[in-house]
Parts: sequence; C-alpha cells; structure tokens
Amino acid sequence: MPDRSPPPLRLGTMICEFAGPAIPRLLASAGLGFAVVDGEHGAFDDGQVTALIAAAHDALDIYVRVPLSERARVGRYLDAGATGIVAPMISTRSDCERLVEATKYPPLGRRGVSTFRAHTDFQRVDVAEYLGRANARVRALAQIETVAALDRLDAIASVPGLDGLVLGPNDLLTDAGAPGHFGHPVLDEALRAIGVAARSHQLTTGVITSNAALASRALALGCTWLSWSSESALLHRAAADARDAFLEADR
Repeated sequence: MPDRSPPPLRLGTMICEFAGPAIPRLLASAGLGFAVVDGEHGAFDDGQVTALIAAAHDALDIYVRVPLSERARVGRYLDAGATGIVAPMISTRSDCERLVEATKYPPLGRRGVSTFRAHTDFQRVDVAEYLGRANARVRALAQIETVAALDRLDAIASVPGLDGLVLGPNDLLTDAGAPGHFGHPVLDEALRAIGVAARSHQLTTGVITSNAALASRALALGCTWLSWSSESALLHRAAADARDAFLEADR
C-alpha cells in the first residue's frame, strides 16, 4: 500500500541582515533544514547572496526570496546553486506562470541554460539529461499574501512546475485591512485554503512567520515548511535572554 504518512516538517529561518559565510553553517549546526535569504527586503547585493549560497553547500537548503520583477537575479541565484526561489506577491495564475518560467528549464519554463557553474558543481554534464534533473530539484515556491490570491488559489496551484504555496501573513493581514492582528480569521482561512489547494496538486505547504500562535495553527493544519523568525531576531532574543538570566542571578 502507498505510504500515506505526512511528509516530515522542514524548519528554517530567514536571513535578513547578516551576509557572513558562517551564517548558513551555524544554522545547519543548530539543526535547521533550510534558510531563506531575503532578497525582497534585505539589503544584500548579488555577491553577498551568492556567497551565502556557496557557504550553504552540503550544509542546508538555501532559498532566495526574489520579486518577479528581478528575473535576471532569479537565474543568477539558481546558477549559483540555490535550492529554490520564494516569489512574493503571487496573486494570479499569470504571476505563478512567470515564476515557473524563470525557475524551470524547458519544457516547463524558460530558464536560461548555462551549465558549467556552481549549480552543477562545475562538472560537465549531459545537458538534455541535466535539464530534467534540475527541474525536479529546483523548488519554485509561490508566496500567497493577498486577498486576491486566496480567490484564485486553485488556478495558481495548478500551474505545472510549481512546487509549493507559502503563506505571507503580514502582507495578507495588511491587504485584508487588519495589519498585525494575528488572530484575524483570514489567516486560518488562508491556511485551510492553501492546504486544500496544495493537497489537490501535490504541493508543499509553508508559512513565513515569527508569531508562535500562527506557527502552531499552521502546523496543526498540515504545514510542512516553516520559516521561523530571522537570524537577527533570533540573535536579539538570545542576547535579551542572556541579559535577563544574568540580571536575575545578580539579585
């Protein structure tokens, strides 16, 4: 009988501020399975992103969040060996088709072909064979963070070559007129709808958040890809906890 057990949880974090090459290895040593380099809000240049990708090699999966308007960067980061791309603000089937077009080789997409690079470990490959293998390996994740996207989830999820749907709660709440209200019903509605669409089309379900209550609800509803907090927030929390512990001990 087929294995119907749920896929294991993949836990990662966002790299938002620090481009040091030790960061991916440090996160891997802590037991995380992936990191997302924030190319949407983070002030990273191409050299810093590719250095982070190189440092993550064989340590943990590394994604880059890149707006669709920056297609050239998508190709460069995948050629540098990124595990995949998280595309923000996917609201229509056309948006999702553009994501797949940028991340996958023909016949699924139109990613430019350049094979003697980091993504092939600088090995000569059989190009025809490699393109299919790369399409199966590279992950294209659509970030769902608008009310309009919720109304079009099945059309978005049905795009061939898409690998996952990821909830972006901050922008969704803002778009729904309830910024910062993590108890708002639109989030649970979105998690349920994403789960239904993902199961129907055999996609990964994910969420990017630093809200513990939302993360718990997402896991309860079947989320298997959780980007929790960020490297800067985790450092801040650890420093504050250490301060509090020493102040308590000094009383």
